Amino acid sequence: RLGLGTGPIRRPVLDLGLATVAGGALGAPLLLPALQLTAASVRTTTTGTPLLPAHDMLYLIFSGFDGVPVAGNYGFGGAYFYNETAAYVGIVAAVLALVAVVTGIRLRRHEVIAATAVVVVMGALAYLAPVTRLAGSLPLIGEISWLRALMPLSLVLAVLAGMGMDAVVRYPRSRSVPPLLLGGFGAAAVLLAGLWLFGRDGGLPSFSPSLAAHVRAESFAWPVVGVTVGLAGAALLWWRFSAGRVVGSALLVCEALFLVAAGSIQIASSANASPPTPAITALQRAIGGATVGTGANPVVGGCPLGITPAANLTYQVHELDLYDPIVPKSYFTTWRRETGTSAGNTVLDHFCPPITTATEARLLGVGYVLEAAGHRGPSGSVFVTELRITNPYPASDVLARPPSNEDLYQIPGAAPATLTPIPSGGARPSPGAPGRPVPVIDPNPARWRIVTVASTAQVLRLHLTNVPGWHATIDGRPLDLDQFSGIMFQARLPPGRHVIELHYWPKAFAIGLVLALGSLLALAGALVGTHLSRRRRRMDRLSENLGTLDR
Repeated sequence: RLGLGTGPIRRPVLDLGLATVAGGALGAPLLLPALQLTAASVRTTTTGTPLLPAHDMLYLIFSGFDGVPVAGNYGFGGAYFYNETAAYVGIVAAVLALVAVVTGIRLRRHEVIAATAVVVVMGALAYLAPVTRLAGSLPLIGEISWLRALMPLSLVLAVLAGMGMDAVVRYPRSRSVPPLLLGGFGAAAVLLAGLWLFGRDGGLPSFSPSLAAHVRAESFAWPVVGVTVGLAGAALLWWRFSAGRVVGSALLVCEALFLVAAGSIQIASSANASPPTPAITALQRAIGGATVGTGANPVVGGCPLGITPAANLTYQVHELDLYDPIVPKSYFTTWRRETGTSAGNTVLDHFCPPITTATEARLLGVGYVLEAAGHRGPSGSVFVTELRITNPYPASDVLARPPSNEDLYQIPGAAPATLTPIPSGGARPSPGAPGRPVPVIDPNPARWRIVTVASTAQVLRLHLTNVPGWHATIDGRPLDLDQFSGIMFQARLPPGRHVIELHYWPKAFAIGLVLALGSLLALAGALVGTHLSRRRRRMDRLSENLGTLDR
């Protein structure tokens, strides 16, 4: 009736559009606040995607060519382990993908051509410097970390490998498949031989070249196995076309064993889940519910002191070492403005400010600071204890970096919530001014409750991220919240005893609830209307049939 018939294009496009709108509305209660937070996060900054050298293309067929991607081990030549773990698909999958591309283009199979185009584009974004720079300079597109193109690249290569497996198994009498398979694995054998002769000793670290060469040599094991199985399978298929299923099964088993062997070294398991180490137990006992940060002298490699980011949630330790894709970018700009130093890496969504003074610690509400053993803590801090870190790596792991011990320092006057007297002139105290800690009652991600007692006017400083949606009351009445250092909250309090309550309920969440309810009612109405329409049509057809019988 609207001119949109039930053809193969118009009706599906209309259905898809309506489904997208309805689904977006159903997800609006979470989607709208998420967009609100993301708009102010490091996701809206230019990523400065690192350019991958052509050397890193070896990671597509090798696992561990430049070191073992396991925590505590060395990466030869400063390899970034994400490049390795996200890239490898194995030599069997690579050759099968080549078979799929050649046969698919020859037979004009559109799905193969489309998948090949995706591989070319993703590969160019990951490895071709001019394309990466162009993408990084475009609006919005430049906010994407194109290093992540390795994931769709590996995925589509796996899809093409599946299509190549179809060509081996389902079309055993095709005369083009055996020579393609033989040529692909033959070329892979030549590549491996060249790397073994000329690239096996290149770019090795200086700490132990002989040991590093041995580790790299081990990385050749599975590619050699894959090439051997592939060449034997290609010869068998050339000799007997009916052996397609046998050859396909052998290649599948080889690929599966490679993936399991390559990935298993990165996965640890324990019947005790994540038992706390003596150092973690000592840290928990020392800091209680306070926030702990890291000092200015961590060992090389970012902020490896304390507990790994996100793992601190397991042990209920509040650690100022964040690996979060929606951490506000104001965290980085404010720290840079206040201290003149970097607070971490916006490309990697890593916020880990080096705290050098008690004033800097109070700015973020950090009550304790961890420092590498043997280094002085922040000026104005008080030494608490030394945390003895046990070596988690076996003695046989000669490439492991044993962790060093850590010293714990306390910051006087720092806490999640503090009261600072207002000077006689009425001006706000400086951001780093010491305050009197006040306990936060029943703190959780959506609610804080604080009781204050003071004989003079005070500034209540709340080390709570200043994002839209927080509301405050004082003794049941609305309380105005102001920005503190651009990233947190503060409020003026009159003298006396007061109960301050904060709760998080963003307006975007309320709007999202309305949209979700409207979408739900519309979908239910459409469902009922469709049912009634079908029932009416059935009744009309029944009436017509009865009328025909009467005549």
